[in-house]
Amino acid sequence: MYRNMKLRMYYSKVNPEKTPLPFAEFRVFVITDKKSIIPEEFFDEILDKLEFIFQSVRISREQNAIYYIEGVERNREIEKDEALEYFLRTGVEVELGMPFRQVTFFDKEGKIKKNYNEAMIRDVEKVTFALSAFRDWKGRMKQLRVFEDDVKGLSMEEFEEYTFFY
Repeated sequence: MYRNMKLRMYYSKVNPEKTPLPFAEFRVFVITDKKSIIPEEFFDEILDKLEFIFQSVRISREQNAIYYIEGVERNREIEKDEALEYFLRTGVEVELGMPFRQVTFFDKEGKIKKNYNEAMIRDVEKVTFALSAFRDWKGRMKQLRVFEDDVKGLSMEEFEEYTFFY
């Protein structure tokens, strides 16, 4: 089995001493039975939509108050047991090759405050997501240049080293 994953750890630009470091983690993963090439843009679109879906993150982006550090995992070989563990956490019926999302928010001590699996994200999405509103929002955010401080595309090794020192 192989796992492809992209995750983003979110940090505050404003009053970082009053905000947990990091305050959120968004991830999307795909598990397959053979090595696969999954375009970066595929993961980016899913993660960007998560930013829009979760109102606190969307508002923080609009205020240019946050940034993320991103790690990427490509075709990491995993055991079937590990794949099953990942699938069980989704809360939905699973299929190889499907993308699954997970969102975690942390408290000031770095402990998990709230964890959303795929099933829970789908419930939030039903209430908060409209494609046209998302596209308008993303375009506005690009114009406001709020994505410039994001650190993108680090390997998982680089990601772990980078986030360890933050």
